[in-house]
Amino acid sequence: IEISYRFKNTGSELLIINNVVVSCGCTVAEKPQEPIAPGAEGFIKATFDTKGRLGTNHKTMAVYSNTKEAVSTVAFEVEVLAKK
Repeated sequence: IEISYRFKNTGSELLIINNVVVSCGCTVAEKPQEPIAPGAEGFIKATFDTKGRLGTNHKTMAVYSNTKEAVSTVAFEVEVLAKK
C-alpha cells in the first residue's frame, strides 16, 4: 500500500526534512530531497508491506525537520483483509 502525505511550508524560511523514521520494518518512507520553499508544498511518501499483517495495522512515522518542534509524528491505519 502506498500512502502520501502532502504538506505546505507555512513558515518564512526553507523547510528541510532531515529524516523520516518509521515504526517498523514493514514500512519504507521517502522524504523530499530538496528544501521546501515558503508557501510551497511537499510530499512524504510511505510504502507499507501488507504481507503477513492481517487485521488492523496502525503505523507511525517520526518526521525530523528544522521546525520549532524538531520532531512531528504522522500516522496511518489500514485494515488488511485475507484474500478470498
